[in-house]
Amino acid sequence: MNIKLDQAQKEKALIWFVALFAVFFLFYWTHMFFASRENSYLQRQKSYTEQIGKTAELISEISSGANSTKRVESGLLSFIQNTAARAGIAGRILDLKPVSNASGAEVVSLRIQALNLNELNSFLGLVEGYQNLTIKNFSLKKRFDDPTLADINLELVKNR
Repeated sequence: MNIKLDQAQKEKALIWFVALFAVFFLFYWTHMFFASRENSYLQRQKSYTEQIGKTAELISEISSGANSTKRVESGLLSFIQNTAARAGIAGRILDLKPVSNASGAEVVSLRIQALNLNELNSFLGLVEGYQNLTIKNFSLKKRFDDPTLADINLELVKNR
């Protein structure tokens, strides 16, 4: 009878150990799951806060009219290349060529591939602030290989 009691106590102790071990891992995995979710939410919140800050800066700049007096003084081709480099999209310019124009204004045709919305917004934000620069034509085509990206074609005109 003493052996049966020892065997029963050992089995009971093993069952308690396994149960406690399972509960521990259940709580550990739950904690890890929620901690990773919290980190991703905090990162997204930080990203949104930065975007809102940039948007607020652009709104205040536009409403104050700070960009309305800027003029493109250099050649239009070099200006576009420099602006694309500042926006971080210089490597994705497929076609950049001057277009003949009877009025004497500089006209450039530009084709850029695989831009996301933030890059497109950044590039157009850099281009739109100049008094003597206008966008004559603009087309946007969503890419089939990645719907979050687009190809753009546009014509920019530098008035005198």
